[in-house]
Amino acid sequence: MTTTVHSASRPSSRSGSLTGLGALVRFTLRRDRGRLTTWIVATAVVIGVSAWNLRNVYGTQQAVEAYVRLFGNNPALVAFAGPGFGFDRPSIGVILVNETQLWGMITLAILSIFLVNRHTRAEEDTERIELVLSQVVGRHAPTGASMVVVAATELLIGVLAAVTFILAGYPVLGSISLAGSMLAVGLVFIGVTAAAAQFFSTGRATTGASLMVLLVAFILRAVGDIGHNRATWLSPIGWAQSVRSFADERWWPLAVCAVVGAALVGGSFWLADHRDLGSGFIGTRPGRARAARSLTDPFGFALRLQRGLIGIWVIGLFTTGYVFGIIADDVDAMARDNPQFAEVFAQMGKGTITDSYLATAMAMLGLMAGGFGIAAMLASSNEERSGHLELMLSRRVGRLRWIGSHLAIATLGTVVLMIASGLGVGVAYARVT
Repeated sequence: MTTTVHSASRPSSRSGSLTGLGALVRFTLRRDRGRLTTWIVATAVVIGVSAWNLRNVYGTQQAVEAYVRLFGNNPALVAFAGPGFGFDRPSIGVILVNETQLWGMITLAILSIFLVNRHTRAEEDTERIELVLSQVVGRHAPTGASMVVVAATELLIGVLAAVTFILAGYPVLGSISLAGSMLAVGLVFIGVTAAAAQFFSTGRATTGASLMVLLVAFILRAVGDIGHNRATWLSPIGWAQSVRSFADERWWPLAVCAVVGAALVGGSFWLADHRDLGSGFIGTRPGRARAARSLTDPFGFALRLQRGLIGIWVIGLFTTGYVFGIIADDVDAMARDNPQFAEVFAQMGKGTITDSYLATAMAMLGLMAGGFGIAAMLASSNEERSGHLELMLSRRVGRLRWIGSHLAIATLGTVVLMIASGLGVGVAYARVT
């Protein structure tokens, strides 16, 4: 049973509500030092390697102009890269923006969603937050500590990215504005997740709602960029991209992101003062009085837990495969205009440049599908930590049968994702050829 803490027991002053913030920041850093280090290193390395490789692949002005001709007229590429600010004056900097900005923003947004949820709503789910608040700790100190740590982590990633761009030879102002645009989106989604944690009563619902906001922001930005309409301004991603890095930089969109993020954080604190600990403004919907027959079997139960995740991954990988397929027909043209590009794919095996490109695309999609397998197996660990596993094993269910059901779901799900990926590539390539 979840224990509730009513408003009478909460600190009345705003300053008192953050009592113990410094100690909780240190505790969060110590608890998540491995996870934070992984996020920082992985993100900084991927962005840095991309920046250095782009200078090698597009080392001449002719190669830069060929890239702009290809990407500037393809709606699918605009949707998955950006509006192409600066394409009227092609430079290696605008290619860097087109290749890294959107995905850097999404990465930092996902970092915000998972880490803020982990230290807010997820802590209420496990009731650990009650132990923390039983000490001399303010009502908002745990949430504030998570925000400080996540914001500092993203700031460090942004600084590393900017330094890497500058060392790679990109202009200083453009490098700073590009890194700042990624950071700005991450800060907005700190506020989005903190607010979602007040509305929803479970960590899973909080994560799902925050990811849905990110998806809607991506779609609105894509629709606005393709149609050159105002839908872009309904998305925080669109705001941050309007910084126009390496193309007559504008700094005020970063202030818009900062103000919105701060407003969401302030709103989450206000909402927290008007609900009981462990609850949410949107309650969980009660299930059926009698469970379906499939839920009495470990495999059916595991499938029920994973079906939403599988659906999201299928849509994502089919869409990604579709984009890869759309580009495939233009690979030969890119190779003719860029010898370095052709050499990269020529080293990957026999066949035409297009064959090598499609093989590489499928390998990348396979790695992404492997990410689902990892996430699916982690669900079994979550069941054990939450105490749900004890209830299942109290019936006539063996440990091997239980873990085997999760392994089967992870394996079959990965196969389904690879089929969806291949279908996306095949349908798109058939369409353009």
